[in-house]
Amino acid sequence: MNSNDERQRTLLRGLIHDIRGPLGRIKLRSEQLAAGLVPVDEVMDDVLKMDADVDQLCELTNKLYAYADSLADQHDRIDLEIAELLGQVVNSYNSVNVQLEAERRIMRLNPLALKRSLNNLIDNALEYGLPPVLVCARSGNDTLIISVDDHGHGLQPATQLLMPRMPASGDRHETSHRGLGLGIVEQFCQAHGGSLDLLRSVHGGLRAEMHLPLRPSA
Repeated sequence: MNSNDERQRTLLRGLIHDIRGPLGRIKLRSEQLAAGLVPVDEVMDDVLKMDADVDQLCELTNKLYAYADSLADQHDRIDLEIAELLGQVVNSYNSVNVQLEAERRIMRLNPLALKRSLNNLIDNALEYGLPPVLVCARSGNDTLIISVDDHGHGLQPATQLLMPRMPASGDRHETSHRGLGLGIVEQFCQAHGGSLDLLRSVHGGLRAEMHLPLRPSA
């Protein structure tokens, strides 16, 4: 089994673990409600908790679909202008919260997979860090580096070492969605002959860097 297959299996096992949590809570609460074991004054509180669990399941399902798509469409590549594509993604956010600085360069990449990866990095930065989020694209040493910086507090060193693999169970309540999102980004980078690095940002938060070769293999 190669390392990429193992990463995918680890990611999916972590996702299954995360899905079982809210499913188990919903099942338990529904059984208690049906048996009349919940005091009347606590029924609404249980319903609200079940609703929150359903929202979490919906989010995990959406991430799973995105991950499946990321595995399917990596080979559909076209020549595209990087700054223009990144601008399309960044412009879909509030300009105060997300800012772009990118050099113009033509590369042969999968546009949907790149957009999905950048969306995941920006969404993670906004959810777990603090704005403004800075998106930058620069080249050097035959590599294009697309970085996403936030102004938050970054990841704890022990957690950072585990990313973008699924975090340990003790951290999963904070980083499960980030783990799956970063798994999608890592899959995109590896499919294009590159890599994903997580660093401490000069702005105090997390920096996620996509390293993509300027002349990727076909």
